[in-house]
Amino acid sequence: MKLHINAIRVRLATNRGPFGATASFENGLNVIRAENTSGKSALINGIFYALGIEILIGKRGVEAVKPVLRNTGDYEGEEFNVVESLVELEIINASGEPITIRRYITGDRDPRLVEVIFGPVVTAQEGTRYQIEPFFVGMEGAAQRERGFHHFLADFLGLQLPYVKRFRGEDVPLYVECVAPLMFIEQIRGWSGIQATLPQSFGIRNVGRLAVEYILGLDVIENEKRSIEISEEANQIREVWLGITEAMSQIASQVGGRLINVPTAPVASFRRANDFCSH
Repeated sequence: MKLHINAIRVRLATNRGPFGATASFENGLNVIRAENTSGKSALINGIFYALGIEILIGKRGVEAVKPVLRNTGDYEGEEFNVVESLVELEIINASGEPITIRRYITGDRDPRLVEVIFGPVVTAQEGTRYQIEPFFVGMEGAAQRERGFHHFLADFLGLQLPYVKRFRGEDVPLYVECVAPLMFIEQIRGWSGIQATLPQSFGIRNVGRLAVEYILGLDVIENEKRSIEISEEANQIREVWLGITEAMSQIASQVGGRLINVPTAPVASFRRANDFCSH
């Protein structure tokens, strides 16, 4: 898997006119250095928001974005109100294919709508036209349905996400949001709280361990899934066994007998048939 962030652009329409910022990134180590309250955290939050993984910050949707991008801000000592804002994130996959992810923060557009532009919009010349396709994020099915953004993103990045078990029993993909915390370290929680919000949010059994094992390329996920399937099958067999023994007991009672020496759960070997009934 490769995800290279090529550039990010934030655009704001305010009551004091347009504002915005653009940052480009090179291969290798990039250091963002600036004074306090100059927008470093807003930039990183914008990256999370564009990728639909803002849950790493502990919030969902526009609440994860800094107030200056969705509410009010200050420029040269004067306050401005945000009317519309959006973030555009230009990324490249392992094949060198560039796309730009556009997600609105405030305005008339639904923030759960993501536009994928098949080209380097941020770094390309103005006026270049590219194909645009809409996807949705932050809703049920975003990782499984064809128009789900995380379904598209996993395919674009070449992620073969395994299916794992939820506490409720159904199979779901190991969501991108479950793997992302191992790639992005949020500054407030750091490593100590790397997956603090994930188990409660997605209901996946042992989500932290499964994510680490997936990153390390271990086959434990498949073993875990098979173990759960065997356990569920065993429970079903026990229920069937109980139903059969109850039916046998009723039949024996109807002819004046009773059922004896029948195990309460399935066993590997049986006694002779006449050892189970008594008159």
